[in-house]
Amino acid sequence: MMNKVKLLFWNTRKTELPSAAVTRVFLDCLAARTAPFALTRNTRKTELPSAAVTRVFLAGLGARTARFALMLILFLLLQACSQKPVPVPETASPAAHSQARPPDTRPAIVAFGNSLTAGFGVEPGSGWPELMQKELDQNGYAYRVVNAGVSGDTTSGGLARLDSILEIKPKIVILELGGNDGLRGLPVASTRANLEEMIVALQGGGARVLLAGMTLPPNYGPAYISQFEKMYADLAARHKLTFMPLRLDKIGAPGESARLIQRDGIHPTAEGYRRLLPYLMKFLTPEL
Repeated sequence: MMNKVKLLFWNTRKTELPSAAVTRVFLDCLAARTAPFALTRNTRKTELPSAAVTRVFLAGLGARTARFALMLILFLLLQACSQKPVPVPETASPAAHSQARPPDTRPAIVAFGNSLTAGFGVEPGSGWPELMQKELDQNGYAYRVVNAGVSGDTTSGGLARLDSILEIKPKIVILELGGNDGLRGLPVASTRANLEEMIVALQGGGARVLLAGMTLPPNYGPAYISQFEKMYADLAARHKLTFMPLRLDKIGAPGESARLIQRDGIHPTAEGYRRLLPYLMKFLTPEL
């Protein structure tokens, strides 16, 4: 490259302006540093200036000035070719920093449920699993709470996710599923069978199961609601589970529902979750 530059320099006549070849050698040599030497502001970084652009530029300078400018350009070219590129220091990627964090080896409490567990409609960190983690930390309990809530999930969806829950090897599982089965009017027998299969698998994996009992809005009819509620109580008794009926309409005083329950009449507000936490902790604490 240096020989090319010198050859072009000595073969240039006094009145001859730089050709496109000179420009290309100049830009090829500078590589990434060519931008500061661009002859026009409208020239893209990847576009080489033509000989016409160079002639117009130098013609405006006058003959003597053009000769000086030509020598200056070639001098800068020789200087640029003699410089070595500055190496860019390597920096650690964010992934490397995250991998350096030690794993959380505390025994796991898995909140296995639907939108009531996922925290539908409230800010992240406002649901009961996150509030429960803070409560455990403040009281010196060395457990980690895993939020495995999925909005819209049914007991069939819970069965599909069961293997991923077992891989966590939880010590305690708070099972809160079945509400969406009831809202869809699915047969109670199929919901019961799915819940029972999950309970047996979780207990077989060494977990203690707390079963959240659900209810339904009045428009589903007393017969269906009665069968639905009884299903949870029967499963808890049969498998010797800690049973905690989850009646969201009972978490506050009469007249407070507008502040504690969202407009859908189903999901708690952030304040509703705060009110719900002491009720849940009453059932959880004896299992710790």
